[in-house]
Amino acid sequence: METIIQRIKALIVYEFGERGENAFAKKIGIPQVSLNNYTRGRRKLRLEVIEAVIQAFPNISAEWLLRGEGDMIRESPENERERIGRRIAETRKEKGLSQMQLSELTGITSKNIANIEAGKYNTEIDTLAKIAKALNCKIDFIQK
Repeated sequence: METIIQRIKALIVYEFGERGENAFAKKIGIPQVSLNNYTRGRRKLRLEVIEAVIQAFPNISAEWLLRGEGDMIRESPENERERIGRRIAETRKEKGLSQMQLSELTGITSKNIANIEAGKYNTEIDTLAKIAKALNCKIDFIQK
Protein backbone atom coordinates (compact mmCIF):
# COMPACT_ATOMS: atom_id res chain seq x y z
CA MET A 1 0.00 0.00 0.00
CA GLU A 2 1.30 3.42 -0.97
CA THR A 3 2.10 5.80 1.91
CA ILE A 4 1.38 9.50 2.17
CA ILE A 5 5.12 10.16 1.76
CA GLN A 6 5.11 8.19 -1.50
CA ARG A 7 2.12 10.23 -2.68
CA ILE A 8 3.90 13.47 -1.78
CA LYS A 9 6.91 12.28 -3.78
CA ALA A 10 4.60 11.53 -6.72
CA LEU A 11 3.09 15.01 -6.37
CA ILE A 12 6.56 16.59 -6.43
CA VAL A 13 7.42 14.75 -9.65
CA TYR A 14 4.02 15.58 -11.17
CA GLU A 15 4.26 19.29 -10.39
CA PHE A 16 8.00 19.99 -10.65
CA GLY A 17 9.78 16.99 -12.19
CA GLU A 18 12.32 14.57 -10.75
CA ARG A 19 14.41 17.28 -9.06
CA GLY A 20 11.60 19.48 -7.86
CA GLU A 21 12.03 19.17 -4.09
CA ASN A 22 13.31 22.72 -3.65
CA ALA A 23 10.46 24.31 -5.62
CA PHE A 24 7.93 22.11 -3.78
CA ALA A 25 9.36 23.05 -0.37
CA LYS A 26 9.21 26.75 -1.26
CA LYS A 27 5.61 26.45 -2.45
CA ILE A 28 4.45 24.84 0.80
CA GLY A 29 6.59 27.18 2.90
CA ILE A 30 9.10 24.84 4.52
CA PRO A 31 12.88 24.55 4.19
CA GLN A 32 14.09 21.95 1.71
CA VAL A 33 16.06 20.27 4.52
CA SER A 34 12.80 19.68 6.40
CA LEU A 35 11.16 18.26 3.28
CA ASN A 36 14.14 15.96 2.77
CA ASN A 37 13.86 14.78 6.38
CA TYR A 38 10.17 13.94 5.86
CA THR A 39 10.62 12.20 2.51
CA ARG A 40 13.59 10.15 3.75
CA GLY A 41 11.80 9.09 6.94
CA ARG A 42 14.10 10.95 9.33
CA ARG A 43 11.17 12.92 10.75
CA LYS A 44 7.50 12.16 11.10
CA LEU A 45 5.27 14.12 8.78
CA ARG A 46 3.40 16.85 10.68
CA LEU A 47 -0.24 17.74 10.13
CA GLU A 48 0.80 21.35 9.40
CA VAL A 49 2.86 20.15 6.44
CA ILE A 50 -0.05 18.11 5.05
CA GLU A 51 -2.33 21.14 5.44
CA ALA A 52 0.24 23.31 3.65
CA VAL A 53 0.33 20.84 0.74
CA ILE A 54 -3.46 20.84 0.46
CA GLN A 55 -3.54 24.65 0.58
CA ALA A 56 -0.71 25.10 -1.93
CA PHE A 57 -2.14 22.62 -4.44
CA PRO A 58 -5.92 23.08 -4.56
CA ASN A 59 -6.18 20.87 -7.66
CA ILE A 60 -4.87 17.88 -5.70
CA SER A 61 -7.45 15.62 -4.10
CA ALA A 62 -7.15 15.55 -0.31
CA GLU A 63 -8.67 12.04 -0.36
CA TRP A 64 -5.89 10.89 -2.65
CA LEU A 65 -3.19 12.58 -0.59
CA LEU A 66 -4.42 11.36 2.79
CA ARG A 67 -5.88 7.95 1.97
CA GLY A 68 -4.68 7.07 -1.50
CA GLU A 69 -8.27 6.95 -2.74
CA GLY A 70 -9.35 8.31 -6.11
CA ASP A 71 -7.29 10.29 -8.57
CA MET A 72 -4.49 12.68 -7.71
CA ILE A 73 -6.07 15.55 -9.62
CA ARG A 74 -9.50 16.78 -8.56
CA GLU A 75 -11.96 17.77 -11.19
CA SER A 76 -12.08 21.55 -11.29
CA PRO A 77 -15.43 23.19 -10.49
CA GLU A 78 -15.48 24.51 -14.06
CA ASN A 79 -15.12 21.02 -15.50
CA GLU A 80 -17.80 19.75 -13.15
CA ARG A 81 -20.20 22.49 -14.25
CA GLU A 82 -19.52 21.66 -17.89
CA ARG A 83 -20.00 17.93 -17.28
CA ILE A 84 -23.31 18.46 -15.49
CA GLY A 85 -24.48 20.88 -18.17
CA ARG A 86 -23.57 18.45 -20.92
CA ARG A 87 -25.40 15.66 -19.10
CA ILE A 88 -28.54 17.80 -18.75
CA ALA A 89 -28.45 18.81 -22.43
CA GLU A 90 -27.94 15.20 -23.58
CA THR A 91 -30.79 13.92 -21.40
CA ARG A 92 -33.10 16.75 -22.46
CA LYS A 93 -32.44 15.99 -26.14
CA GLU A 94 -32.93 12.24 -25.58
CA LYS A 95 -36.35 13.07 -24.11
CA GLY A 96 -37.14 15.18 -27.18
CA LEU A 97 -37.44 18.44 -25.22
CA SER A 98 -36.33 21.91 -26.20
CA GLN A 99 -34.76 24.28 -23.70
CA MET A 100 -38.01 26.24 -23.74
CA GLN A 101 -40.03 23.12 -22.89
CA LEU A 102 -37.65 22.23 -20.06
CA SER A 103 -37.97 25.80 -18.85
CA GLU A 104 -41.75 25.48 -18.74
CA LEU A 105 -41.57 22.16 -16.88
CA THR A 106 -39.12 23.45 -14.26
CA GLY A 107 -40.02 27.11 -13.84
CA ILE A 108 -36.39 27.98 -14.65
CA THR A 109 -35.96 30.57 -17.39
CA SER A 110 -34.83 29.27 -20.77
CA LYS A 111 -31.82 31.61 -20.52
CA ASN A 112 -30.79 29.97 -17.25
CA ILE A 113 -31.33 26.51 -18.77
CA ALA A 114 -29.02 27.51 -21.64
CA ASN A 115 -26.39 28.82 -19.20
CA ILE A 116 -26.61 25.69 -17.05
CA GLU A 117 -26.17 23.48 -20.12
CA ALA A 118 -23.21 25.61 -21.21
CA GLY A 119 -21.55 25.04 -17.81
CA LYS A 120 -21.64 28.72 -16.90
CA TYR A 121 -23.37 28.28 -13.53
CA ASN A 122 -22.76 26.33 -10.37
CA THR A 123 -26.16 24.70 -10.21
CA GLU A 124 -27.80 24.56 -6.78
CA ILE A 125 -29.18 21.23 -5.61
CA ASP A 126 -32.79 22.46 -5.67
CA THR A 127 -32.37 23.54 -9.30
CA LEU A 128 -30.86 20.16 -10.18
CA ALA A 129 -33.82 18.50 -8.42
CA LYS A 130 -36.31 20.45 -10.56
CA ILE A 131 -34.42 19.57 -13.75
CA ALA A 132 -34.09 15.89 -12.76
CA LYS A 133 -37.80 15.70 -11.98
CA ALA A 134 -38.71 17.28 -15.32
CA LEU A 135 -36.37 14.87 -17.14
CA ASN A 136 -37.72 11.93 -15.11
CA CYS A 137 -34.31 10.93 -13.79
CA LYS A 138 -32.39 11.03 -10.52
CA ILE A 139 -30.03 13.85 -9.55
CA ASP A 140 -27.22 11.27 -9.30
CA PHE A 141 -27.75 10.46 -12.97
CA ILE A 142 -27.19 14.11 -13.92
CA GLN A 143 -24.15 14.47 -11.67
CA LYS A 144 -22.33 11.37 -13.01
